[in-house]
Amino acid sequence: MNTKNSLSRNPGRKIASLIVSAILIFYGVLGINTKVQASTITNNILGLKNNSATTSRDVITLQKNYLSGTISSGNVVKKTVIEKSYNTMQASSEDAVEVYSVSDIQNVLTNAIINGDTSVKIVYNGDTALPGYPNVLVDITTDIQNTEGNDYEKQLLSQCSCGVSYIEGANQFTADYTLDYIETTSQSAQVKSKVDEILSQIITPDMTDVQKEKAINDYICKNVAYDTTLTIHSAYSALFGNGKTVCSGYALLAYRMLTEAGLEARIITGEGDGQAHAWNLVKINGNWYHLDVTWNDPIPDKPGRVMYTYFNLSDEEMKAENHEWDASNYPACSKVYSPQDTTVVHPTSVTISKTLDNLLVGGTDTLTATVAPSNASNKKVTWKSINTSIVNVDDSGNITAVWPGEADITVTSEDGNKTASCHVVVKADNTKNAGKFTDYQTVDKNKTWTLVFTADVGFDDQTKQGITVTDSNGNPVSVGIQTGKDSKTIIVTAPSEGYTPGKTYILNIGTKAHSAKGTALKNSYKLHFNIV
Repeated sequence: MNTKNSLSRNPGRKIASLIVSAILIFYGVLGINTKVQASTITNNILGLKNNSATTSRDVITLQKNYLSGTISSGNVVKKTVIEKSYNTMQASSEDAVEVYSVSDIQNVLTNAIINGDTSVKIVYNGDTALPGYPNVLVDITTDIQNTEGNDYEKQLLSQCSCGVSYIEGANQFTADYTLDYIETTSQSAQVKSKVDEILSQIITPDMTDVQKEKAINDYICKNVAYDTTLTIHSAYSALFGNGKTVCSGYALLAYRMLTEAGLEARIITGEGDGQAHAWNLVKINGNWYHLDVTWNDPIPDKPGRVMYTYFNLSDEEMKAENHEWDASNYPACSKVYSPQDTTVVHPTSVTISKTLDNLLVGGTDTLTATVAPSNASNKKVTWKSINTSIVNVDDSGNITAVWPGEADITVTSEDGNKTASCHVVVKADNTKNAGKFTDYQTVDKNKTWTLVFTADVGFDDQTKQGITVTDSNGNPVSVGIQTGKDSKTIIVTAPSEGYTPGKTYILNIGTKAHSAKGTALKNSYKLHFNIV
């Protein structure tokens, strides 16, 4: 690999490519001795007839470099093997995901990679041949890694093997993926926990985004060394191993620290000095810039040394430093960074789009916070509901009415603790029950409900199934149901130990309830009640 030792403008550039292989296996690619005629094919490959036979398999090997995205095809090797019976294949495909397009496959693999799954089985049942088949089955992993979002998890993928089974003349096939990663899910969780610990020590609320970025660059340069053996690729090794890693580990760690600190970031893969390389993009004050922490920490490693040669460069500046990448996969970095952007402007106030809001239970609204002045360096805010049993609010200011009552929603600026509030009044929507009763009541733990119908009730098991009480999670509650003073009245008594104070319950009156003549209740009703 190309590693320079001189401390010029480009001191000790360190480049390492994570070479991995993707093995794509096809059974019967040339249609050799498949022993199954096209007439046996149904619309679903899981329904193939039982046929245990000796067949020929053609094996194609594809080598993929997950940093540069290059693929080279290996030799076709023909083997004679004993094929599994199709009954066995059918049984093993019960956990398969059925797909009909390339985008379906991409969605399935994306979720699997983000979750760290090590195996995936798909069944393609499209009416036509899959576009780009067979190479697309492995090429698609490059598209997944280049797509924005969950960059950390996607760039952990180190190897993808795919075995494909099909029958001559059919569009349908099954594909078994085996996925390998440079970190386990447990190790990635440890990285996140350690990063949170580190950030609590080096990041303060009054920092601007660029100050946070600088603190992160400094920490990595001071605490991580480049692995000159080119064998260690993960952020986990940098934090918990021998403190060494190559460019992929630097980029992974920087990405995790930047995003956990609240900055937008990407992991970018391309080439540096003509060899596979990885670094970061970071968004500062609305503009994207390149950050190459690996090349800011040249070899030989010197304790405490930090450099900023590759700190917030534009696309043109990065290209001039022998970095190359597919620009179509990443946001443009068109602005030349100016150090004066580091001037801190503290918030003077924060306001909310509404100071009073009226909602019905179940209703929603969105509140917007405005931090002044408009050029404040840190405009981050936190939302809070004073009483979550009445109204909830999420991190984006979206509120949801929960129960009749009144409560304040507050917003507080991260820098300076500037606050504002909105008073929310929540009322019950009794129109849903056609005015037959008052919804959202607060009652005693031993509350007894009396239901009066307009006709004689058919008091049988079906009616009892139609009158139930559930908690707020939908779990049934054991209550007593009996007839009242006459045949038109039903009494619903509390559980023997009473309802739980502070909890919310729902009295459900469904259409299974019917009259003595068998006429079902026309509409169903729900009565929400809270226990004091």
